[in-house]
Amino acid sequence: MTLPSFLIIGAMKAGSTSLFRWLGTHPDVALPQEKEPNFFSDERRYRRGRGWYEALFPDEGITGEASVGYTDPFVSAKAAARAAELLPDAKLIFLHRDPIERMRSHYRHEVQRGREKRTFAQALAEGGDPYVRLSSYADGLAPWRTLAGERLLVLSFEELVGEDEGAWLKVLRHLGLSAIPRPTVRHNVTSAKQPYKPLMRWIYDMGLARFEKRVPRWAKTMARPLLLGRSAGHDRLLASCSDPIPHELETRLRAKALL
Repeated sequence: MTLPSFLIIGAMKAGSTSLFRWLGTHPDVALPQEKEPNFFSDERRYRRGRGWYEALFPDEGITGEASVGYTDPFVSAKAAARAAELLPDAKLIFLHRDPIERMRSHYRHEVQRGREKRTFAQALAEGGDPYVRLSSYADGLAPWRTLAGERLLVLSFEELVGEDEGAWLKVLRHLGLSAIPRPTVRHNVTSAKQPYKPLMRWIYDMGLARFEKRVPRWAKTMARPLLLGRSAGHDRLLASCSDPIPHELETRLRAKALL
């Protein structure tokens, strides 16, 4: 068994899945099947112990994980301390994004999953969590900066997916990997996904979605109309995502996102 040599610690909806999958194309990298074990932030999983965590990772090659919840301000101090104790030499990568665009993308993700029934404006009027909280990058990243120092690389989503491959090459150098061309496919793009119907929502909540790869393609095709599909209500919520942000909130959020 082995421990990861790198962690992608956030932010949610800022390109972490694409970066994780892109790193998996490198010949010296071997990734675990589970992208987000959330070991350092989830109490139930943390109690499973080091052995459980180690067993997730391949025995050969450079390996890592991408649990974006590690920089949620609610748990970041605890997660950073636990990671520093178990992985004192691990390289860390934090991807951020324009905080307003990240917040809108996060809202669309929750609508697609069937978890969000409020309009975007209603969600913000009721406090904005978790959308505002997870765009408050400075709060979530502070304990990691303190404990990690130069082991932490901070990059923007806009840099990572831009025409210039400089950010991608920074990641490879940070991890001690040889240069390879940046892959072109982007992963986990919310706008490309179909919304969940109630049955799919139940499957996801029960943790059964992890067995998806075992389901034959013909069965997935037959089940798709029962599990996924748009509705007028879904479209109404998505349309609300373009609602303007209150000026005071935008000002406060951009200040909290300064890195």
